[in-house]
Amino acid sequence: MNSTTTGTSTASSGRAVRITAFALLTGALVVGAWIEPAPVHVSVCMSRILTGVGCPACGMTRAIVALKTGHVAESIRLHAFAIPFVVAGLVAWAALGLGFLLRRDLFPDLSRRRAQWTLLGVLAAFLVYWLARFARGTVQ
Repeated sequence: MNSTTTGTSTASSGRAVRITAFALLTGALVVGAWIEPAPVHVSVCMSRILTGVGCPACGMTRAIVALKTGHVAESIRLHAFAIPFVVAGLVAWAALGLGFLLRRDLFPDLSRRRAQWTLLGVLAAFLVYWLARFARGTVQ
């Protein structure tokens, strides 16, 4: 294969990934907008169901529902990463959508070292937050 074919194939697969990500984010936003919170809490966390220990994201769904209904303080109490998670999802959705409209790639290149270190830092903060919640006994 020559470099021209490889470049086209890589660009094509990158576009397919962005289309898939945009479709999944759109679906999550649409479903999230219409789903009403359950009157009774039912855990969907497989970690909690199987081990009795909540995962790092435990409480995130209820925190997003609280945020959706305007209860910001409750959202933060349930999971402090819910607001950044929602904002990041909306920004990613907007960047992908605008990128399609403008025929430009507005999404950051995640293969760059800076992006990878940033994502690693966010993941580390997420895990430290979970460990702190776990130590205090506040994991949902």
